[in-house]
Amino acid sequence: MFIDASWFQPASRPLGLKPRTWQGKAYLTVWAVILAAPTALLAFRGQWLETLIWLGFTSFVAVIDLRDLRRQRQSGSESDDLLYITEHSANRAMTEKYELERKG
Repeated sequence: MFIDASWFQPASRPLGLKPRTWQGKAYLTVWAVILAAPTALLAFRGQWLETLIWLGFTSFVAVIDLRDLRRQRQSGSESDDLLYITEHSANRAMTEKYELERKG
C-alpha cells in the first residue's frame, strides 16, 4: 500500500522482515495502533462480534500488505535506482525514466 521495500531488511523473525529505517518502524507502529486500539475499545465495551470482525479485517489487510512487501523485496525493485550506461554515446546515458546528457 504505502510501503517501500527499502524500509525493511530480511530477518529470521516470524514476519521474515525487520525495519531498517525509521519509516519502517513508524509503519509497523501505525499498524499496531490500527490493530490494537479499536480492538481494545470494542472488547472493553463488550462488543465481541465487532471485535472479531475488526481483528479479522485488519489482519487480512495487514497480510496482503506484507505479501506485497515480500514481493517487492524478491523482485529486486531496489535496482530501479541504478544508472545503466550504454555504448551508444559517451555524452548520453538513458534509464527507463530519465535521459541524461553531459554538459559542455
